[in-house]
Amino acid sequence: MRQTQSTTSPLVRKPSPPRIREIARFAARINRAIRVEIDSDVVVVTPGENLGMLRYQEIHLEVGRINDLLRHGGYEKLLIDLSERKRIENVILTALVGFCRTIPGRAAFCGVSDEIRQMMEGSNLLGLWPVHDRRAEAVGALRSQDRATEAQSACKAAVQS
Repeated sequence: MRQTQSTTSPLVRKPSPPRIREIARFAARINRAIRVEIDSDVVVVTPGENLGMLRYQEIHLEVGRINDLLRHGGYEKLLIDLSERKRIENVILTALVGFCRTIPGRAAFCGVSDEIRQMMEGSNLLGLWPVHDRRAEAVGALRSQDRATEAQSACKAAVQS
């Protein structure tokens, strides 16, 4: 019986998870149209007003960098802050929904104008993710769900022992 050698080259190294997180954070930091902030354990994505001035390819690159951050950054909470936008293009809304689906944990929206709310309602998105009026309220809600889950786990552990 013949043994096969690994086909991985010793010259090709995969970055370690902390390195991946660092690369993803850097890549998201250079975005111009869709800003990304890390608020402790919450990734906050804010589409800016200057989206119309960028080419589709630039927006596509920014969306890709954010998706990389959400997939490989180790975060489980996402907040989409739409407070700077009164209207939103369909392609951007589609990207934002993609972000919400990419994050392995929970997502929420805040600062949604009446026009965007109607658009989300027409697309049946309002029932999928919570919508909060203010950013601080949304961040608090995302974090309080963690505390509630931890309390439930502690109660279950106490009952089982």
